[in-house]
Amino acid sequence: ISQVQMNNQPYPDFAFHGYWQGHEVTYQSQNIPVPWISHLMINSLLPNFTPAQRTALINQSQGEIKQMRFRYDHEQQQLKQLSAQFHGVGTDLPNLTMAGFAGTYLYHDQVSRLQLDSDGGLLRMPGVFRGTAQWQRLLLQANWYHQEVAQLTVNQLWCDCGDFQLDATANLRLDEVPYFQINSHIDDVDMAKLRDYWPHTVWKPKTIDWLDHGLLAGTVSNARLVAGGEIRTDSFKNGTAVLYAQTQVRDASVQFNPDWPRVHDLNAEVDITADSIAVMIDGASTEAIAIKPSRVDIPDFSAVEVVADIQASGQDNDLLDYLSRSPISGDLNLQKDLQLSGHQDVELALRIPIVDGPQPLIEPQGLIRLSDTQLQWQDLVLSDINGLVKLDGFSLKPQQLTARLAGRDTLVGGTINTRNRSGAQVDIQLQGRYGILDWLAIDMTPPPISGDSNWLIRLQNQSDGVQLKATTDLQGVAVNLPPPLDKAADTAQTLTVVCDIPCDQGPVYIYYDDRVVAELMAEQQQFSISHIYFGADENPPKELISGHIQQLDLDQWLALVKTWQQNGEATEPASLPTTNIVVEELIFMSRTWSQVSLAVNTQDDGLLITVAGEAVKGEILVADDLQRRGITVDFEYLNWPVADVESLTEESVDGGIPDIHLWVEQFSFSDVPLGRLRMELRNVADGIKVEQLSMKSELIELNANGEWLRTSRGLGTSRFNIVIISERIAEFLQQMEFNAPISNAQTLIEMDVHWPGLPAAFDVAALSGYLRIAIGQGEVLDQQPGFGRVLGLFNLTNLPRRLLLDFRDVLAEGLHFEEMTGEFNLINGVAMTDDFLIRASAAKIHMSGTVNFVDRSYDQIIIIRPQIGKTFPTLGAIAGGPVGAAAGFLVQGLLGKQLKSANQIKYHVTGPWSEPEIELLEQQDE
Repeated sequence: ISQVQMNNQPYPDFAFHGYWQGHEVTYQSQNIPVPWISHLMINSLLPNFTPAQRTALINQSQGEIKQMRFRYDHEQQQLKQLSAQFHGVGTDLPNLTMAGFAGTYLYHDQVSRLQLDSDGGLLRMPGVFRGTAQWQRLLLQANWYHQEVAQLTVNQLWCDCGDFQLDATANLRLDEVPYFQINSHIDDVDMAKLRDYWPHTVWKPKTIDWLDHGLLAGTVSNARLVAGGEIRTDSFKNGTAVLYAQTQVRDASVQFNPDWPRVHDLNAEVDITADSIAVMIDGASTEAIAIKPSRVDIPDFSAVEVVADIQASGQDNDLLDYLSRSPISGDLNLQKDLQLSGHQDVELALRIPIVDGPQPLIEPQGLIRLSDTQLQWQDLVLSDINGLVKLDGFSLKPQQLTARLAGRDTLVGGTINTRNRSGAQVDIQLQGRYGILDWLAIDMTPPPISGDSNWLIRLQNQSDGVQLKATTDLQGVAVNLPPPLDKAADTAQTLTVVCDIPCDQGPVYIYYDDRVVAELMAEQQQFSISHIYFGADENPPKELISGHIQQLDLDQWLALVKTWQQNGEATEPASLPTTNIVVEELIFMSRTWSQVSLAVNTQDDGLLITVAGEAVKGEILVADDLQRRGITVDFEYLNWPVADVESLTEESVDGGIPDIHLWVEQFSFSDVPLGRLRMELRNVADGIKVEQLSMKSELIELNANGEWLRTSRGLGTSRFNIVIISERIAEFLQQMEFNAPISNAQTLIEMDVHWPGLPAAFDVAALSGYLRIAIGQGEVLDQQPGFGRVLGLFNLTNLPRRLLLDFRDVLAEGLHFEEMTGEFNLINGVAMTDDFLIRASAAKIHMSGTVNFVDRSYDQIIIIRPQIGKTFPTLGAIAGGPVGAAAGFLVQGLLGKQLKSANQIKYHVTGPWSEPEIELLEQQDE
């Protein structure tokens, strides 16, 4: 047949053979164009199609039938039998495009049998899936039963389709209610290619969109699909049809939500139904977090929500890296200066809605289990962290998390809310028992602080950062520092430290009970003082160091600083701002001064302390090299108070005190002016050495040197050499508010004495040693009785005090003497002499015996020898005082005549100083 043309389309010539038998005709041909045979078949097999539909099918068909044989009944207008071999068969319709089909077709007794064996071809069905299936090999065996109820059975379908491999069977019944059944197996599918085969007309667009953007890479293997049921509208939804698929996913990359990090290396089993997807994850990773067996579901395609139950684990900072890239981090920078080390396990429950437009915030729920983890945030280091952190939406809540802070057991609580209307909110609480030295790198002997106490440390975010506030009652902590910072371990005093994280890059505020308010400024891990206020003022000034201190023991502070320097533990002092402090009780050089103001300034060579008060005024320079240069004291005036001897301890002059170089322009002792003072005090290995002590005024000059030596027990021993010179001794004694028994005279007093205890414990009643007195010309004055009954030595605690004997018991008023000399041995407060002599114009008076400064008594022998031609004094003048009228009556009335001729008289003086007993022992006449 040549010049074949259908619908104005010419076709190649082909041979055609036929023969008639009755009503039937049999045709046989080769190389027949498919459109031509389609014309015959479509008109016969699809009588219900409209002419336009049949024409469209015929025009879009393509291919060639190599061999064909069929038998047709003209009377019945029915195809009886057909067999054909075809090649390159296809069609291109709006909803169906196929090409490259090859195989055989058999039709007999209203049953069509199709076998395909095609090398290379394609199938496109836009109404079912979006891509084009292209195969390298396609095998098919299918039957179509042309009965009252048409039925299609696919006994075998195998396709090497490039993107995947397919093996399937199917059954379709076109009953009143059509019914289908499919069973397929797919292997080695590139997950990125699956987007071409989603049933996009069945699943909701939001589901398809999530699958398109969520499944990024990987391989689907061993995928099995079973589906069946009635073909109706919403068959899967109303339950008249079912679909179930199961597949293995290998090495997949998935983006569950655009705001969350991707999941990589995912290996899982996926179960799919008509309205749900369930992913059972065997393992995966995300941002270095290892995902353990977990589950992710889309339980209902109508609601389109991903429900994920994730089990994961991380190491070191992996968890923080992950959270910081997720919505959980919110307004909080979790990575900023934050380091984790150790193992973490995560249980995470997510409900991820899939909606059009902007994605809503996902509020995860779960637990983070920390195991032997360490967290470092700036200088804050938590180690051995164990326990749970609850993840509640955007809140992280430690669940009685245990840790170690500064090597101490710690409980961690509180909340971190990463999203809030006002921004992130941090409120972390650390509770434990710590020592202050746990926080400070101080290695000093003696340690300034010892013990530990309960602390509450809170980390709370402020407008521009996170604030640390640490509070303790210091119960159990001893502050081993001198006043005003001293504290016993069994007392409670509140200490609060406040700073912004990081604390070494800004101000640090310290509140110590009602004693101290301080602000330190940190820069490059170095601290400087911004201000310190002593007292309990709620609004203290901030420009300097100021306030009121009840007691400041400067001796102990200086000794402590020197000890630290000796141990190599003291650092170079930082520059101090102007300092003005009022001290209620200032202790310096073992003495106490009241109401003293202190101003401290930094000098090139040390700290300059300016002291001002009613009793003291001047400057104290504390050298930077305190151990070598000591302390230089330059006072305008100084009123030295009497020491409370009973309160003195070895600490008062501890060997740790620095050297002292002391100058005083106007020195007073207990309100007694003593003129200009200079003292050089040095610390030696076994005690303290006073190299020079000098006082000089218009009335007296004193020079001394000595030492204090430690002993194995007690408060050591003090030993001094003292020389006192005065030409106005009477005025000096009057200045000291003593009624002087003599007039001014040249006076020399020499002492080489020692006593147990500290130098400040100087007491005549404890002296031992040597004393020499020499007084030049003068007169004995008539004063109140009693004073001259004793050998008036210096009460060395006042240095000097009582110096002279009052011989008014044996001398008459106005007696002129040439000299007084004598030497005394002192033993434990008892002065003994055998050569004290008063040389007068009228008599020589010899005295021997003791003056007891312990019980304040006499035991003396006094011998009076009149000079030749001189008048012997009357006994009334001799007796005087306490013996009163009785002595005068006895001696004058009974012995008066005898005394006039006596050339020597001897008395024995005994008893207390206040009421001595005077006994006449003998009298030698001329």
